[in-house]
Amino acid sequence: MKRRVLLTLVACTIIASLVFTSCQGQTASPSEGTTVSGKTTATGTTPSTTKPTATTTPSVDMVTVALKKRDGTTIQKTVEKPQYGGTIVTYSSNPLYIDGIYGLNYGGPCKWTMETLNEDKWIWGPSGTKEFQFMWNIMTPPFDAMGGGGLAESWEIVNNETVIFHIRKGIRFQNKAPVNGREVNAYDVEFSLLRYWNAPKSYHYSGVPWSVFMESIKAIDKWTLEVKSKPGKILIPFTMVTGASYVYPREVIDKFTDMNDWKNVCGTGPYILTDFVANGSATYKKNPDYWMNDPMFPGNRLPYADQIKELYITDRSTIIAAMRTGKIDQGGLSLWDDVQALLKTNPETKYTSYIAATATTIDMKLDNPALPWYDKKVRHAMFMAINHPEIKKSYYKNQAELVAWPVAPVGDIDIFGDMYTPLEKLPESTQKLFGYYPDEAKKLLTEAGYAKGFKAELICLESDVDLMSIVKADLAKVGIELDLQVKEPGTYNAIAYGRTFQQLIRGTIDCTVEFSYWPRLGAGVSQNFGNFNDPVIEAARAKANLAGLDQQALTRPMKEVFPYVLDQAYKITLTSPYIYVIWHPWLKGYNGSIFCMQLNTFKGWVKYAWVDQNLKYKMTGQ
Repeated sequence: MKRRVLLTLVACTIIASLVFTSCQGQTASPSEGTTVSGKTTATGTTPSTTKPTATTTPSVDMVTVALKKRDGTTIQKTVEKPQYGGTIVTYSSNPLYIDGIYGLNYGGPCKWTMETLNEDKWIWGPSGTKEFQFMWNIMTPPFDAMGGGGLAESWEIVNNETVIFHIRKGIRFQNKAPVNGREVNAYDVEFSLLRYWNAPKSYHYSGVPWSVFMESIKAIDKWTLEVKSKPGKILIPFTMVTGASYVYPREVIDKFTDMNDWKNVCGTGPYILTDFVANGSATYKKNPDYWMNDPMFPGNRLPYADQIKELYITDRSTIIAAMRTGKIDQGGLSLWDDVQALLKTNPETKYTSYIAATATTIDMKLDNPALPWYDKKVRHAMFMAINHPEIKKSYYKNQAELVAWPVAPVGDIDIFGDMYTPLEKLPESTQKLFGYYPDEAKKLLTEAGYAKGFKAELICLESDVDLMSIVKADLAKVGIELDLQVKEPGTYNAIAYGRTFQQLIRGTIDCTVEFSYWPRLGAGVSQNFGNFNDPVIEAARAKANLAGLDQQALTRPMKEVFPYVLDQAYKITLTSPYIYVIWHPWLKGYNGSIFCMQLNTFKGWVKYAWVDQNLKYKMTGQ
């Protein structure tokens, strides 16, 4: 059966994770990454590079570094010594806007030019000690992982409503008029945060409304920022402030009103935007005044590549062709078939996989007692009538997980591991929901008064038709007849988010419903298309809200309610697929990362990665 493409690499969820009572973010130091043997660059300056020639023989310069793990122990790791120079080419979809006040500000042209208060410890990711995948945008990761970089040198939790941030000294905006490279301070952070919360089109304004979550944001002095939330609301503001808010220079906004003209983009990031063509590409040059050193090679000033080129393409065949010919260094694919096809022609291609950040669901109108699925027996029957194992095997070629909601099975991120319950440890009745039991489904339908089944309308998109046709055929075997109503995206979104559908709709859910983002799960929130309101879930949400910034107290309610959420079957989840990150072997210092955990670190890996220009020339002639 023809497969349709799901082209999103990562869904933007805002939100969050853990917490604690005190956290310090520090610049990388020799204690984090120390050269044990081999040669390293003596200073953070960029060595001169020469263009490879046809007779160049690639050489490998290996060094051994000492890396401190999360538990404080040290390991030695032998890696290639980074090289400066070259261009990294990646791709993305065309951004809808440039300035973050016009939506959810990650992934656009500002991602390499601007920075937030926190970035997590790269040294603990797959390129270092391999304790974190760096695939998921969990917004606020384990607190010991925070502080790898960012504009805040440290912060302290005063109480459950107040956080004090200490701004790192010596960081400068890029040397562009009208800012001209001046030093960043706490007043810039205050200005930027208030700008987000006062912008009607920003996510801050609508998703984390000031009247519900915020009390005040103010610079106490030049280097100190105080953030206060409403009582019991500190966690989500903390995640927004540390990982979802870029810091802007006020001079640019005062002069140009916003940064939606790419020529006005100016931040503290490792690259400077030098060209932008809508539906074409964006080009960045190295920021010569960037402040951060490589945590694995503390003598090396970041970034390594001279230039970044991001192409705006979404066509599958174009992406694969560009990867085959070495025109793109790194990217993502959503289908295992595409990865296999690429490996046949380019077996040296490197890749890794991770669970897609969103799962496809069937959402049922649940605020109308007259509808069949108001009865949990019918919801269970519908679940068990769908052959989930076969969808995993045939549709997703076994590259999927049966259960990845409300928490994804990502064991290397503590907060998920603490909250996730494996399928085999769930009650037998819940396990059957993710199997295939049509006879038991018929029995449940009979008990609920629907022995002959029923008819229902299911609204979906054109891209959903293949998968929904499989579901339709399975449900027909137990007497449930679906009428697929295909809508164009604009109409579909209006119906889904307006909750104006009358029966069923193809829905979606973030696989990472973390304890701090219960709004993905509760009553009246964006992805609750069916409009359910469950007192058990609401009680768990309330319990988590009372935890403030106590990690264990925050995770416990989700762990406790996880089996209950699945048993209620308010959403029929349809097997969460894996998606893939691919890259060429000449892209070094990189191992498949997408985020450095927090939302605005999307593609933050570029400043740590480097191009082996000799190897690239040998393999491609480019």
